Amino acid sequence: MMLMNEEQQCPPQDLSELRHVQYFVHCLQKLPSKYIALDTNRLTLVHFAVQSLEMLGFFDSPENLTRYSIDQNQIIEWIYSLQTPSHAENPGLNGFKGGSFLGNINGNGNGNG
Repeated sequence: MMLMNEEQQCPPQDLSELRHVQYFVHCLQKLPSKYIALDTNRLTLVHFAVQSLEMLGFFDSPENLTRYSIDQNQIIEWIYSLQTPSHAENPGLNGFKGGSFLGNINGNGNGNG
């Protein structure tokens, strides 16, 4: 693999923070239709959306949570609802399911958000 020198590097692009925030909030509120096939990986998608919003400083402003109707506790509860605790017959076999399959993090019964 060939590394680029300074003259070959692409010029920096402006980051549209607002558009990125809107995209990741949308991913938290409703799984985009092109990602429906990834429903079993919804926990991973939520992880990346939350981490991206964190890197953009979204959670530093309580007004953002109100403006976009994001309930952090609801996200946390949804994540814990996917936990598969170990049982006496199989100790140590625990973890998380990939998705709820019958609902989303906003609590409605529609698998698409």
